Amino acid sequence: MPPPGVKARIERFWIAIEKLKRLSGTSFDDFRSGDMLDIAERNFQVAIEAIIDVGEHLISQKGWRIPKSYRDVALILHEARVIDRKLYKFLDKAIILRNIIIHNYIFKSGNSI
Repeated sequence: MPPPGVKARIERFWIAIEKLKRLSGTSFDDFRSGDMLDIAERNFQVAIEAIIDVGEHLISQKGWRIPKSYRDVALILHEARVIDRKLYKFLDKAIILRNIIIHNYIFKSGNSI
């Protein structure tokens, strides 16, 4: 049985995912013209941070090497075969996008995640 903090993060992840699913039926024009973009950004951030937190907990419990960054959490989970390569690549890109949202990074034209 996971500790209450981990259970709370998993629950918060699913709440954020449900909110994002509700936005998925919105037209692009409606999405970008209202508060929906802010809602999407915040819930994406919350979902990714929940994954990171649960990953950090698992890494700590298993005694694996200490992550140097959030992206390293995904790498360690991949190295330990908790997640496959495809999910690792997806999670790595999601963490990069989370960092862009949080820190307001600006990418030059032509750069991609």
